[in-house]
Amino acid sequence: MFASGLLRTGPLSSTATAYHAPNEADLGGDEMMECLLVEHGRAIIIRSPCIEDETDSQILWQSPQDWEVIQGMLTDLNRDGRVEAALLVWRPYQRWAIDTFLLHPGRLDAFQNDEGRSCHMILIGTKSRRPDLYRELWAGSAMAAPFEKFAAADITGDGHQEIVALESDYRDNIYEAGSSLTLWEWSGFGFSLMTRIDGHFQNMELILTPDGMVHIITLG
Repeated sequence: MFASGLLRTGPLSSTATAYHAPNEADLGGDEMMECLLVEHGRAIIIRSPCIEDETDSQILWQSPQDWEVIQGMLTDLNRDGRVEAALLVWRPYQRWAIDTFLLHPGRLDAFQNDEGRSCHMILIGTKSRRPDLYRELWAGSAMAAPFEKFAAADITGDGHQEIVALESDYRDNIYEAGSSLTLWEWSGFGFSLMTRIDGHFQNMELILTPDGMVHIITLG
């Protein structure tokens, strides 16, 4: 199946090429390049060039020990004009802090697997006044349907990046095929669902056509 725009099916040009997100960018806004590396469930941000040997690299940020980082890429999903690292993370489930005061707390308690871990999208970056201080710019609540895989690109052609993702289920193995193909956009406080196509998808890749449009190709 091929999809473009708001996940409409259609033909694909034979001259299309694979779309790849950059692995180096100026995250600090200080005209110095940084690199994001994700390996063995751990994410690190280092000074460019990307060198896997950490002894030869200046580590600017690294993910906490209790995070399992499934995937990461450099994006501007929050539309602030600055590049950040978007991470797909599994970490121990935590209730909302406000649950302490609610009459009926635990609205998200079902959003975790049998090991008590939940799936989140987390944006890591810097603020303009502290380009050397990396922090969580935004961390989503536990997902109702965990992402198996995501990509960030301007799918709709509006000049802003969206998230396209394969959703799975907390009862499934996170490495199995996703149940839905979804498209999300930044709403100012988080991500809002634009489109969902239910199915049983095995994989998803992005393709760039000569007209500059990014298309989604799926298997399933």
